Amino acid sequence: MRIIRTVSWVESRHGTGSGNFPAHDPMQCGNPNDAWWKSLIAPAASTVDRFIRGPGATPNYDANELPSAMESNANFPAEAKLSFLIRRTDGHSDTRFNQKTDFFWAIPFLIHKINTSVANGKTYKCDDCTKVRMINGADAYNGGGEATYKAQIEAAWNLIGGPSILENELEFSPDVFEMTVADVDEEWIKTALEITGDFETDGDPWKQVTSNDDGQGISCGILQWCIGQESLQPKVKACGRETVRSLMPVYGEQFWQACNGSLAEGMRIVVGWQNKQGGRYSINPPPILKELQDFCVSPRNETATS
Repeated sequence: MRIIRTVSWVESRHGTGSGNFPAHDPMQCGNPNDAWWKSLIAPAASTVDRFIRGPGATPNYDANELPSAMESNANFPAEAKLSFLIRRTDGHSDTRFNQKTDFFWAIPFLIHKINTSVANGKTYKCDDCTKVRMINGADAYNGGGEATYKAQIEAAWNLIGGPSILENELEFSPDVFEMTVADVDEEWIKTALEITGDFETDGDPWKQVTSNDDGQGISCGILQWCIGQESLQPKVKACGRETVRSLMPVYGEQFWQACNGSLAEGMRIVVGWQNKQGGRYSINPPPILKELQDFCVSPRNETATS
């Protein structure tokens, strides 16, 4: 949320300042002259932006294929679908362009740029939230049209209270910034997560458990927190041992040990739950998968809510 606020502030002062049609395009994703909007409405692929989904999730999409894919996505708001516009080529000057159009096309693009601004980055590969990674991704979101954009992003990030370049722990001081999570409709957040999760997973994104096909041991939940990148372990630890064991009565103790020991030990445990055949991993026996899915969707665990 912090980097989204940062970009929104730089682009339009949260819809109150600079930019074209700022009130309904606070992140300025709908500028018909910008490369991102042009790539969305292009009749054929004309962009290097290819949205790569998680292992086993198909298909992947070029940017111009996304609008059609979202037309059939029940989780995508009707007001955000490009078919809702009178004339797509007008972008945010179209009278039906609204904040949902902006947020639901800008935020996935920003996440894509953050995740692909590093070597071998893929759309689905969420990693740490260090300042340098967030700012480089935001700069890529801008597309190089403004020479001072990166400096503006860094200044706004510091104003909001983002972490320093070496910090991963996010601490936010709402008194220095007028917009908080409370200002955002919870259904918007849920829908945005589900759309983002759709790139990460196949099927119900909230209960998705992915095997070791990408070398990360296992990946769980809507944003595919994983053992290999050590993003799943903090979520499991936050639940507490007894909660994990109650949600996973047979395999909970092993799961707890996998998330509280060394990375090598954790990988050994979760890869040991899997069979490899034809170059692909599968989680066996099936009760392990069922318990992991139950853990993912339980409101008592942070992967279901954060």
